[in-house]
Amino acid sequence: MPNVFSTAGRTLESGRLLWRSRKFERHVRLTPRSDLEVFGSPYGQWVIPTGVLSSASVCYLIGAGTDISFDRALITRFGCEIHTFDPVPEAQRYALKAGADEPRFHLHPYGIWSEDAELAFHKP
Repeated sequence: MPNVFSTAGRTLESGRLLWRSRKFERHVRLTPRSDLEVFGSPYGQWVIPTGVLSSASVCYLIGAGTDISFDRALITRFGCEIHTFDPVPEAQRYALKAGADEPRFHLHPYGIWSEDAELAFHKP
């Protein structure tokens, strides 16, 4: 593993990531979409294809932080159910308060990771 504090290590890792992304791009055919829209605030903003969501959709969002504007925008626009996951107590308090008036917003106090483990989180 490269030393994350060395410039040379970061340059090497950046080069590997660039090589992997170009390798990926050679095998993917991108298709333009006319239904892309921006949802959420500048802090919690995502671009999604609107043609894939409806009131029957169930969305699983990872990491509420202190901004659930994206979550609320999906509920407002599509009327779908939102399940947001965040293990950080400060984020949980915020999300529960900000989403208290919305029955389609569900907060789960868990983190999503590649394995079952306990991880340390730090205050923002």
